[in-house]
Amino acid sequence: MIIKFDEYIKEGSEFNQYDMGQNGVQSFLGYGFATDPGLSIYSNDSSPYTDYYARSAGTTSRLMQITKGVFNEIGDHVSSRKNDRFLIDIDEYKNIKILRISENENLKINVYISFDFMEQEFFGIYRNYNISYAKPKLDSELFSNPTYSYMDKEYYLKLSKFLYKKIFNYFIPKPGLYRNLKNNNIIKSDDMGNIMYLKEGKIIEVLGYNLDENNDPYIHLKIDGKKFNITGNNYFYFKWRFEQMNDEIK
Repeated sequence: MIIKFDEYIKEGSEFNQYDMGQNGVQSFLGYGFATDPGLSIYSNDSSPYTDYYARSAGTTSRLMQITKGVFNEIGDHVSSRKNDRFLIDIDEYKNIKILRISENENLKINVYISFDFMEQEFFGIYRNYNISYAKPKLDSELFSNPTYSYMDKEYYLKLSKFLYKKIFNYFIPKPGLYRNLKNNNIIKSDDMGNIMYLKEGKIIEVLGYNLDENNDPYIHLKIDGKKFNITGNNYFYFKWRFEQMNDEIK
């Protein structure tokens, strides 16, 4: 109702009463019109220019109906949040870690994680984490724990998306200079399709992160003045194969 507050003020202003010549006696809310009938204290089939003494009870009733409607809407919203058990629990999910990642038989990666919930450590896995056409689902021992039997399918989906987003953001590197930690790291050119094998200790510059036409992430970088991309599974291994250099080295 706040977004229409200016209309509500106009309806109860004293200016409207005096402008219409009602100087002798004031009704307690005045005779202005609200542009939104849903906010008006007058019903749709009546006029405010009637016996204002007789209308006092009617306007009070109408105002009570509006107030009741507002609180019902607010109550429904608050109630829906109270009934969402995942929103109640969300702050209890802490200390999220990626334990390891490994390539599977589908040439995609599995991501093994741990997290704390209610001061207890749980483990989980996202299989085929980087399949572009479908978001992976979390498998975790938490879901079979009888202590948390209230966790239904909707809860599982929300938790799976929540942790997935946390992990996805972790993989994104910050722009800056990095040192290669793995000998013969493979880097692909973004223009000619050439492949470069990096020596251990080689310095590269990360320019940014983006998604390709298949919605797969890649890292855009520069090496010796030439631009390259890190794509595919190598994208997810980046933080294990490179270390960001300190500001004083830059």
